Amino acid sequence: MAREPHVCERCVHHYCAAKLKQIWLQPDKKSAIRVANMLMDEYASSFPKAWEC
Repeated sequence: MAREPHVCERCVHHYCAAKLKQIWLQPDKKSAIRVANMLMDEYASSFPKAWEC
């Protein structure tokens, strides 16, 4: 039987934090909104309640 790969929760946290940081690193508001929308599209199905507000 094959083993499932172990996913380090700390690694997942750092990955998500790095994605969020990209919003603040954008040079202007329009770019920041574009990156935020891309992030919401990526995670909306996994975390639907997070995007309700």
